[in-house]
Amino acid sequence: MASMLLARHLACSFQHSYRLLVPGSRHISQPAAKVDVEFDYDGPLMKTEVPGPRSRALMKQLNIIQNAEAVHFFCNYEESRGNYLVDVDGNRMLDLYSQISSVPIGKSWEITPGI
Repeated sequence: MASMLLARHLACSFQHSYRLLVPGSRHISQPAAKVDVEFDYDGPLMKTEVPGPRSRALMKQLNIIQNAEAVHFFCNYEESRGNYLVDVDGNRMLDLYSQISSVPIGKSWEITPGI
């Protein structure tokens, strides 16, 4: 079993190294497509207290699998525009820091199909 795992690891390492040496085989990222926003919000709009009822229900669900004390609301990114965040309760808030504290930082591992 251990020798099989070692052989597979070596084969994967060789394939990855070989791909880097072959001209034209490296992945080159492309710029994101420009999104034309048809409208922008004219200001904040608070429909409920924060967190609202839907956010509190989602926090209870999240708290089952992890500590949700740091979560204040759940953002609806499809409804958010520009510097305005819209939460799942419909509250529209001005985001002065562009979610700087929640920007994910880390390595994006390349996934090789077929392995």
